[in-house]
Amino acid sequence: DLISIGVTPTYNGIVELPPNGTGVMAASTVNIGANESVTAVAADAPPGEPSPGLPLNFTLCETNPSNGTCLQTPAPSITLTPAPNQPRTFTIFVTSPSGQTVPLDPAQN
Repeated sequence: DLISIGVTPTYNGIVELPPNGTGVMAASTVNIGANESVTAVAADAPPGEPSPGLPLNFTLCETNPSNGTCLQTPAPSITLTPAPNQPRTFTIFVTSPSGQTVPLDPAQN
């Protein structure tokens, strides 16, 4: 059982993409259950849900909680085994390879 929380640089919960740039958000989680393997996936929809087909690429990395640097190269998913009661931190990167903007439409995007 994982408890997670995320934050964006503007504290509004919206990943903002600069033109032809990369948007970010940070996430933290703590395991309150058994010591088992879990895969974290950076995507535009939860696993098993249909993708809205956004023109975006998503990657993530686990980070050093002291300074926020990635512990490995960002990837679409990572598998880890969080020990109980040990916080883990992550950065999620969002890019638009085509430079397209995505309209703010929380019901759809």
